[in-house]
Amino acid sequence: MGQHALAGRLFEQHAILATTLADRRDGEFRWGYNLVKTGDFARALGLYKTLLDQQDLTPLDRAECLLRQGISHAGLNRLGLAERSLEASIEQVELGTEGLTQGNDTLAEVHFVRGEIYQRLSHDVPLKLPIEKMKGDLADKTRFFRRSQKSYLKALNVQHPYWATAAGLKLGELYEAFYRDVLNAQVPDDFDEKTTLFYVAELRK
Repeated sequence: MGQHALAGRLFEQHAILATTLADRRDGEFRWGYNLVKTGDFARALGLYKTLLDQQDLTPLDRAECLLRQGISHAGLNRLGLAERSLEASIEQVELGTEGLTQGNDTLAEVHFVRGEIYQRLSHDVPLKLPIEKMKGDLADKTRFFRRSQKSYLKALNVQHPYWATAAGLKLGELYEAFYRDVLNAQVPDDFDEKTTLFYVAELRK
């Protein structure tokens, strides 16, 4: 029902009251998921740091923790730390599956989250004059766009039904947003209507 704050509190209590390690871990993992969903990234990071220090986790358990850790870092705009966590998650998935990653939901989500991060970075680069600055900004925007595109395509190639569908949708959104951003590039103040139309036509190309 999307009541992640309530769910988080209940799973936290479940973890506290659990009488077996398996039940406690189940509660902790579900609690962490809901902390991330509510945007309580600081508490989520604390929980995942504790979990990643434990010796009983499997590689796939660690992959999930690192994925949620990466999402939390991204939510706090710590993109370098997010990238390292997501890369480490991929390594743990490959270890836990012995390279047989087709259909793995954690791996697909890692690539999807990376795509979202780079999509946001691309969109956040404005195209402002003077022209030399705009050239540099367009190069940066394009670089982030291509990284986002690559990540969404990797998510598709994992062939997980949910994440493949989501990634396909986001690819369309990525292309559309990039196109609109370029067409919204700053127009020189001294352009008349005819020159502006020509300028926009060039941008569209």
